[in-house]
Amino acid sequence: MLNGGMKYVIILIPPLILPAGREGRSGDRFYLGTKEMNKPAIIFDLDGVIIDSEPLHKRAWKVVFEEEDILLEDEKMAESIGTTDHSLLEKIIRENRLEPDFAKWYEKKRIKYNTLLKNNLKTFPGVASLVKQLSEKYSLALASSAWLENIKFALSKLEIDKYFAVVVGRENVKNHKPNPDTYILTAEKLGLSCAKCIVIEDSLAGIRAAKTAGMRCIAVSNSFPPSRLKEADLVVSSLEDKAVLDFIEEVRAND
Repeated sequence: MLNGGMKYVIILIPPLILPAGREGRSGDRFYLGTKEMNKPAIIFDLDGVIIDSEPLHKRAWKVVFEEEDILLEDEKMAESIGTTDHSLLEKIIRENRLEPDFAKWYEKKRIKYNTLLKNNLKTFPGVASLVKQLSEKYSLALASSAWLENIKFALSKLEIDKYFAVVVGRENVKNHKPNPDTYILTAEKLGLSCAKCIVIEDSLAGIRAAKTAGMRCIAVSNSFPPSRLKEADLVVSSLEDKAVLDFIEEVRAND
């Protein structure tokens, strides 16, 4: 009771409690709470790590240029794994004196690849279970040079999209792997320093992007032999290898 006979009622509203690692959100950016900031985040690449798509990229380009009576060698196309298609396309255009209309060639390839992906989507052994298991302890992100439409389709089709707090694709950065921008942006969206992130990659370009960003990197030899992946902190032949979880737990314990 205050002067004048007026009564005031104070209503206490309990704070909103969100799941761990989701204390706030702005756009597609999650801001982690203090406890979560002490844990590393796990960043997956898409092609060659989650989905077995490199053969589909090769096939799409082959079909595009077969229509121009140009035969592409597998060895030449292997050079572009882990990066964008720009360097490959630039070389094909130069060597075959084609019209330098990159947008036209990209669109032709995009249409072929999308059809192949929708009819031939395959994941690697152990990926889905690893994603689910890691999501119980860590924040997960996906960082790829793939188009966002392909990333979202693959994650949704595999029913693992809900586990990824952040997704960064080709459209989100100007400079692609082996440039570190893709991984630096992903760390920013997670609200973490690069040193708190562990990347899972399959190519030397991806490994170098992660390491240049200041991140630890696990490489899986789905696309290249282990001898080509030695710059990673750990190289495994499959994500089913127990060494993957052991490495992540060791990093967490020592940070």
